[in-house]
Amino acid sequence: MARALRLYLVRHAHVDYAGPVEADHPLSLMGEAQAGRLVGCFRDVPLDRILSSPLRRAAQTVAALSESKNLTIEVRDWLREYPDALFAGERLPAYWAALPGHAITSWEGYPSADELQAREGEIYAGLGELLAEYGLVKRGFFYEGSLDKDVCVVLCGHVGSLASVAAYLMNLHTVHCLLTTYLENGAVNLLELRDDLGLGFAGYRCWLRFWNQCAPE
Repeated sequence: MARALRLYLVRHAHVDYAGPVEADHPLSLMGEAQAGRLVGCFRDVPLDRILSSPLRRAAQTVAALSESKNLTIEVRDWLREYPDALFAGERLPAYWAALPGHAITSWEGYPSADELQAREGEIYAGLGELLAEYGLVKRGFFYEGSLDKDVCVVLCGHVGSLASVAAYLMNLHTVHCLLTTYLENGAVNLLELRDDLGLGFAGYRCWLRFWNQCAPE
């Protein structure tokens, strides 16, 4: 029987930004409403774990969900936001302007691959440890191992960190994910590692099941 590791990527709910994006902003009133809607989104999902960035807006986003599922929020530093140092000067405004799909007139506002590498490494290492807990190891485009049961895990983070999560799992580049898979505040995104490949060995592949579901009203 095919088994799956389902990773639900949840971007933190809405905040009223004032200052650096990596600062510890709380949720806005809109964000609190979005966080409340997550309970309904996951009502029929048998969650096993909830992992969150240490930043307050992420933990607040999954607080009601964790209570409804009687699960403890597990804080993971590798899910925190990318540091502002990667977006010095005019980089950050250019970055945010392009994310919703505006035409890109200059790449000057984006960090280089070398600049992203150190932060990506932390996220990739954290994901590797998570997969290892379930007996899975990333081998190129596939995942080697064998799951004993279906597992459902929520990862609550930020645009940058979750883009790197998607990049690692789907063998893409983080910048590509930032530009093409923008996450709405409070939205739910499902990436699934499944062993129904028809391969001649015990291998899993990552499938994108849905993106930006349960989006904010």
